[in-house]
Amino acid sequence: MINHHFISYSSADAQDFAFKLYDSLIVGQSPIQAWLDKREIKPGRDWDEEISEAIKTCKSMIFVMTKDSVTPISICKNEWTTALRYKKPIIQYCLIKMQRCHFDSEVCSILISPLILQMV
Repeated sequence: MINHHFISYSSADAQDFAFKLYDSLIVGQSPIQAWLDKREIKPGRDWDEEISEAIKTCKSMIFVMTKDSVTPISICKNEWTTALRYKKPIIQYCLIKMQRCHFDSEVCSILISPLILQMV
């Protein structure tokens, strides 16, 4: 897949949100190509190589910022530094208090979709 929007998130505290974000972006009247590791990487494939290639070929990165995703040992750090190395735009989506964040597809289309559509 080329020209997708790579979703970077911490599975420790944003996995459910990332799945819902991905699902809401790829459906609807104006679907947006998104890439999510647990939906796109097939069994038996090299995880690191697949992620590196997905970042290299993406249009932008959507970085879901949470308490865990910004720690120095988070895998997200590797992902966004790779995105910067490839000069990819990074859309920061900050989630605070995940337990109180109720995902709504309307929120996604209001906050995320216009940012991505500007890059089309």
